Amino acid sequence: MIRMKLNSAGLRGHAHQVKNTYRSAVLLSFSFIILNALLCAIFWYGFVMIRPWLQITLAVVLNGSLFGYLVFVTGRTRSFIRRRYTIPEERCIGCEDVCVSTLCSPCVVMQMGRHTGNYETYRGACFTNTGLPDHVAITIPPSPNSSEWSELDQPLGNSIMR
Repeated sequence: MIRMKLNSAGLRGHAHQVKNTYRSAVLLSFSFIILNALLCAIFWYGFVMIRPWLQITLAVVLNGSLFGYLVFVTGRTRSFIRRRYTIPEERCIGCEDVCVSTLCSPCVVMQMGRHTGNYETYRGACFTNTGLPDHVAITIPPSPNSSEWSELDQPLGNSIMR
């Protein structure tokens, strides 16, 4: 997302919003892991006596909300990349990005990474903002209508979503 100058909502953002995208993703991941570990410990060791249906409901809500967010952001990012590189939808016209992001998120993430990074020349790098070595310049192709930005290309104001 940072390679395409997108914020944590999958929208075009200002520099300070884009800079925090990686930090937000790491914070969300660790929060999710910690919350799941706490829920498992509470349920498994019986620290709190909660009815089984409530345990399942809490786990489904926590995991479902994270999955929903990931599908939403991945679909938006994929849609942005398709428009930016003028890649047409082939199936599920109008909802292909969400369908593919829902059914095979790891494949979509790999496809987006390979499309926006030159891995034949540069090796991937862990713990960098772009997933590439720091010295690699990221170039974004101009949008098809470079004089007009589409709604998803618009920089955001102070809010995360419109």
